[in-house]
Amino acid sequence: MYIDNVRDFRKYKVNVGLALCVLFLCMGFSSRLVPSAFLLQKIIVLGSCVGLIGLLGPDKRFVKNFYFYLVLVFTCYFLRDQYYVGLSFSEFIKAVIGGSLFFLILTVDFKSYIRSVSTAYILLPMIMVPISLVLSKVFGFSLGQPGRFGAGIASAHYAFITYYAVVLACYHCLNKDRFSFLLYGGSLLLLLLSGSRGPLIAALIPSLMLLKFFKRPAFRQKLWFLMPVIILVLIKFISAMIARTEMETFNAEGSFNLSGRDVAWEYFLAQVQGLNLFGGGLGSTTNITQGVREFNLYLFVAPHNEFIRVFLELGYFGVTLFFLNIFLVFKYIFKHATRQTRWFLILAFLGFMVVTIFDNTFSTIQSYVPLALLLKFILTAEGMKIRNDPKQSNRIGVYTHV
Repeated sequence: MYIDNVRDFRKYKVNVGLALCVLFLCMGFSSRLVPSAFLLQKIIVLGSCVGLIGLLGPDKRFVKNFYFYLVLVFTCYFLRDQYYVGLSFSEFIKAVIGGSLFFLILTVDFKSYIRSVSTAYILLPMIMVPISLVLSKVFGFSLGQPGRFGAGIASAHYAFITYYAVVLACYHCLNKDRFSFLLYGGSLLLLLLSGSRGPLIAALIPSLMLLKFFKRPAFRQKLWFLMPVIILVLIKFISAMIARTEMETFNAEGSFNLSGRDVAWEYFLAQVQGLNLFGGGLGSTTNITQGVREFNLYLFVAPHNEFIRVFLELGYFGVTLFFLNIFLVFKYIFKHATRQTRWFLILAFLGFMVVTIFDNTFSTIQSYVPLALLLKFILTAEGMKIRNDPKQSNRIGVYTHV
């Protein structure tokens, strides 16, 4: 990240600015501003990846994961044993392309440009705030849902962006970068304002690594000056979470609820007939709730649980191999990380699993794009540690390609 070094930031400001523009086009606007925004954003991501691979070359370490994904989804499609709704081959291909973007980003060999991209990404949620304020004044659309800030896009989608920014800033904090704690606090505050419980819990899990800094007297002394602000933020957070937990949503009538997710999960799973070995094909869950007014289920285009969605679309066979493929990506990065980063990756993976249970992590562009970029940056940063200090390689037993 170049923010920690003013000289480097000035040197690479054009790269950072260009990356920031592309990231905003990929994730920073919604259909409130541009019709068919989600389709347009996927086209931008796809075009950017193809262009970067042509310019910088492929990262051969993850090409096999990309091919594995394609073979898996096509196999399940041709062997599908569920028919929830009519799924044309063109709709299936669109779903395949959208679902492949996470793996496609991993196959881009960003080289040192990943530092510019990561710097731009950590600034993105903060830059979106003034941009959304201006656009909302000009076009008159809301900044989010009532009581939740979304920076001009859906609050839950903005929560994804800020969640990964918090995790990235947390990683930089562990490396003792000077401005990382400031960026961490700013990103965490924006995540709080989004009002999303799942991403917040997931972000706090890897943040446990930061507790080691409390052992340092100088750090504790500085923290006392921020204590009034921290207390106010905590009060705001607790009151907001209680309000969301006890709101009358989906006939919950004031009891603890999951904003209708439990009702949606039950409805989606009830559509399965028989054994469901290979599912109904990628994209087959999209229209299951179309027109279903009971419990407002029409709002759930997807189950808000990726394990359930992948199970419905790829069956027992597909859901096992799909998440095995994801696990292997994490495992590769874990293998090439230093000891401290390994613990960080374990906690980050657990946090990511929390979000995956309660949200659409691999079917929302504001989730799978930053996840892929985060993993690419960590892998590159760990390789740079080894290159700068060969003794680090003794901890992991292998030199990381940079």
